[in-house]
Amino acid sequence: MLIPSFADRSPDAVDPRSQWLTPVEQLLLVFDRIGIDPQSRSPALQESVDADALNRLAESPTAVVSFELWGYWVRITPNVVELYDDGV
Repeated sequence: MLIPSFADRSPDAVDPRSQWLTPVEQLLLVFDRIGIDPQSRSPALQESVDADALNRLAESPTAVVSFELWGYWVRITPNVVELYDDGV
C-alpha cells in the first residue's frame, strides 16, 4: 500500500479544532471522525495505530506524523488532523 502524497490531494476530512489539542485529544478526534469508540476497541486500536508515529507526537508537539488506520491515512500536524480515504 502506498502512502498518499498529501500535497497532491485534499483530505477527505479536516478537523481544524485540533489546533489547540494534545496528541491524545487529536487521536480521539480521528477516532470520532471515522466512527470508532476507543473505549470498546482499545486492544485493536493499540495494534492498529503506528507506535512510532505516537512516539514522535509525544516527543514533539510540532511533529507531523501520518499512519494508516483501518482504511484511512491519518495525518496529524500541529494545526490540523486530516483523514484520507485509503481507497482513493
